[in-house]
Amino acid sequence: MTHNIFFKIADHILSIKVPANFSLKEYIPSFKDFLIEENEIDTAPILYVSICFDKIPEVLGELKVLSNNSPIWGDGFSFEESDSYYITTMKSNLEASKICMNSTKEFKYSSIYLGSSEEDSYSLIGWFIMVAFGQAVLAYKTIMIHASAVERNSVEAYAF
Repeated sequence: MTHNIFFKIADHILSIKVPANFSLKEYIPSFKDFLIEENEIDTAPILYVSICFDKIPEVLGELKVLSNNSPIWGDGFSFEESDSYYITTMKSNLEASKICMNSTKEFKYSSIYLGSSEEDSYSLIGWFIMVAFGQAVLAYKTIMIHASAVERNSVEAYAF
């Protein structure tokens, strides 16, 4: 059994489907100010994310590696492309444990597979949602700015 949780960020609705006994809010506390009730939805979601404990699906066909290293995540990160979707994978601190997100090409639909990952890896869920949101909003002439500051005269800064 599952249920949906909704967020409104920059006037865009996100619908996140989670297993009924999964406390998503515990793992994405930075999203709490964007949480809305279903009756507050005034437009169709631009992003649908499903979080599940299913085994990471086997990829059929050829994959093109777009990136297999990150300045932040190192070699524990990979971003690949198939004919129909993108695959983002993160290894946790435990080498055998990883979380994967499969996203349609326009990032309207994404599935985050927790598989057999350790609970301490669930903090990555927010990062995966942020990645999907950042890509999905581009079609709506919106950009995501994360942890950005503009310095002025080496004395002041404006944080976004």
